[in-house]
Amino acid sequence: MPQLNADGADIQINGAGRDNPMFDRLMKMSGGDFSRWQANARGVDLNHNYDAGFEEYKKLEEKEGILPGATRWSGEYPESEPETGALANYIRFNEKISMIITLHSQGEEIYYTSGGHVPEGAGQLAAKLAKLSGYTVSVPEGLAAYGGLTDWYIKEFDRPSFTVECGKGENPIRESKYFPIYAAIREMLFCAPMMI
Repeated sequence: MPQLNADGADIQINGAGRDNPMFDRLMKMSGGDFSRWQANARGVDLNHNYDAGFEEYKKLEEKEGILPGATRWSGEYPESEPETGALANYIRFNEKISMIITLHSQGEEIYYTSGGHVPEGAGQLAAKLAKLSGYTVSVPEGLAAYGGLTDWYIKEFDRPSFTVECGKGENPIRESKYFPIYAAIREMLFCAPMMI
């Protein structure tokens, strides 16, 4: 799937036009600055909208004062957003999926655990992916440790899932970095399906 958060990406690139039915809400959430927008149009960060540590994340969210907006707000309940619900259902009803790799930016790291749980063989696979990409195998901490697709897939299916934090720099990553990032992870992406 090339882009789960299509409306959020469009908002980050083009801002919110007055013809957008959510224009007033978007302006209130962003203050008019969409340069670091990562959420969908409803202000939900889709990477925290899955049912994996959702309640724990909500506590951290409250402590940090995170509200609907550009990033990190998890939504009202798991899979509250049509994007995450549709993807989760697609995965639930597709028995052929045996591993998931999600591409995010940034950090040149590979995450492979959920709440300390590691599916059988996932550590070895993560090491192979790291060797192919030059990235570092890491364990997510704090807000990054909850509610993502990788966390949910591991919790629901106990199968390997990886979050690959592509590139380094400042989000959003500049377009001039896209090809070098792809060159670094290309071999990993082509080899990963043959590892399962």
